[in-house]
Amino acid sequence: MSWFADMSGLMQWVIGLIIVTPVVTVLLGEIIDRLRRNDSKFLRFFETVRAVVLPVVILFLLAKFVFRLPHMTTDVAGEDHVNILYAVILTVLYLTLAYAAFVFLQCMKQVKDPKAWANRIPSLFKSIAMALVFVMPVILFLGAWGIQVGNFAKYASLAVAATALALQDALSSITKGFLLVLDKPFAVGDWIEVDGVKGKVTDISWRSTRLQVAGNDIVVIPNLIISDNSVYNYTAEDISYRDDITLGFSYNDPPNKVKAILQSVLDDCKDVMTVPAPKIFTVSYDDFSIGYKIYFFIKEYISAMDQERIRDDIMNRVWYAADRGGISIPFPISVEAPPHVFAPDMIAIRKENLEFLSQNIYFGSLPEDTLRHLAQEAIVAPFAKGETLYRENDLAETIGVIQYGQISLTRHNMTAANEGEVARHGDIISEISLLGRRSNIFTATAMEDSQVLKFSLETLEPILEAHPDFARKFNHLVEGRMTQSNAMRAS
Repeated sequence: MSWFADMSGLMQWVIGLIIVTPVVTVLLGEIIDRLRRNDSKFLRFFETVRAVVLPVVILFLLAKFVFRLPHMTTDVAGEDHVNILYAVILTVLYLTLAYAAFVFLQCMKQVKDPKAWANRIPSLFKSIAMALVFVMPVILFLGAWGIQVGNFAKYASLAVAATALALQDALSSITKGFLLVLDKPFAVGDWIEVDGVKGKVTDISWRSTRLQVAGNDIVVIPNLIISDNSVYNYTAEDISYRDDITLGFSYNDPPNKVKAILQSVLDDCKDVMTVPAPKIFTVSYDDFSIGYKIYFFIKEYISAMDQERIRDDIMNRVWYAADRGGISIPFPISVEAPPHVFAPDMIAIRKENLEFLSQNIYFGSLPEDTLRHLAQEAIVAPFAKGETLYRENDLAETIGVIQYGQISLTRHNMTAANEGEVARHGDIISEISLLGRRSNIFTATAMEDSQVLKFSLETLEPILEAHPDFARKFNHLVEGRMTQSNAMRAS
């Protein structure tokens, strides 16, 4: 009966291996073909599994369950000996599995995408896995050949204890690094601030954490320092990142006016998220200025340079918006001079405006006294590259005349085949406002640093009524722009 049971179990293993081996081989082949098409970094690992690991595993199963080779044999004297053939097969199995694990870890290192799962695993765990790849086969090899590891373990523990005493500071850092991984206050890819250093986490190792800071520089912070300091994680719950800028404006500028101008800057900056909305607070009354702090959220950075680029863009826009809005950024305390030294030269500005208008194709035919009146009433409005002068569908309250720079005129439904118009020196924009105060038909955006003279409708309407030739030029301009707008809509 026992013989039949043994034969039945043997046949089950033989049939199982005959069926399972081709199936596994085909599945691995399909996986390899798909990985090859996707140019996956893990192609080498699965090729290793099919070509090396699978045959060795089948050989081991045949030896153990089909041929039933014993691990140990007993001679006539009653002494146990290792079955050499079985030990060789077992050793080859351990080495093969270790090699496959090593190949897998090497494949993980080749993955460059920071968002891939392979790069979300802390390097501390990868280092532990790599160490086990080299240590575990040695221990298993000793066991396969019947070598007692008790004394080896005892001496190894004494050596480890002596090493721990000599390297207690380094081991303390390693331990705290391991605890950091377990506690997970941050992960690779998070933006954090620790000990006054703000940057993006690029690596967490046994001893230290690497941050990519502004300028794409790498700062290495020991885990001992991180564990002893507060860590500010700006992206723990969201991939967006919060930043802040502190600014100062004159006591003569009402805070609500300042906040409205700063809000318009943030609303026009494409890198600033609208949800969560930016916040602006009055934070201090300093010696020469009122302090304001703006908080804003931006999407995940591609690189650490993005932080400086976005801050630079906002700071540039603030200067232009402050100049247009008539609010002043105080000079440093160390600068001492009478107020008139820093005041704009209005006589020179009006003279420049008059000269510009007298040469303009639309305004040049007006009488000199009318031009002088316009030069005095003109609002000089500088714009930074990328700023929006007028928005499509917003109520037009002024018209603009370009003193210098280039302005793109676009519609929201434009296609790549229709890139819109570019307005340059002397061109008029937002002219639709003269037709019964209608909404703008274009969005006007500065393509480079530009300056525009703006005129209110109250200033221009009586001049249009008094000078028919001047009005006809504007009507011709409006008709042309309307035709262009309809053509863009049709396309």
